[in-house]
Amino acid sequence: MTAASPLYELHLERGTGRSFSVSSLGWVVAPSLAKPPKRGFERDRGAHAPVFLTLSAPSTTLDPFLRNFRDGADAFTSDTWPWHRLRLDPRVPLRERRAEIHGHTLYLAWHPAFEIEPERGADDEQIVLASMPQRRWLQEQSTRLADSEDPFLFARAAHVCALLARRTSTPIAPAPAFHLRLFETMPDEWRAHATKVGLEDHVDPVLVRAPRGELREWLRRQTGRYLERDAA
Repeated sequence: MTAASPLYELHLERGTGRSFSVSSLGWVVAPSLAKPPKRGFERDRGAHAPVFLTLSAPSTTLDPFLRNFRDGADAFTSDTWPWHRLRLDPRVPLRERRAEIHGHTLYLAWHPAFEIEPERGADDEQIVLASMPQRRWLQEQSTRLADSEDPFLFARAAHVCALLARRTSTPIAPAPAFHLRLFETMPDEWRAHATKVGLEDHVDPVLVRAPRGELREWLRRQTGRYLERDAA
């Protein structure tokens, strides 16, 4: 988590007349991972459930904001167009982290797919991952692949494959060309939609949801084909 100039102001109001405002560097929504509970057409217009969220505010403001946000209140922007409305999906608990910097509390919440704190769920029937590295990190990695046709794309593929390797027992060959092959041939039905708002330091997210068994077999087939081509 890094401190930066806020891009959005999120506001939250309660029926008691109290309101709270915090700053945000941005968020990610992915309907296949989280959806806001329905409350009626007018109140649902523009509502999205975040799966990655950054906030910044003094703790005296942030704590009541979060308490009401978790209780079901909507957070919305009023200083941007298009405007945004955020509403937590109570069925999808997000992991959290805080940091105190210059009198402000920086808050980060994320769906486990983003692997801020790596955890391998070998017994899960589905593999879910979200690749959204920082641009600077990706540029640094791409310098190691300067001889390739598209170093940035190769680095992006390597990041996705590194996340895959942590979620499956099937070995993934440590070869940039193979990583790119996996990235480009991954079945479309495994790629889920995700939208990034703000978070300009990060590239757009790549969200993958795949049945563990099917992914394992696909990796084995792709590995076999790659090794056959390499041996030819």
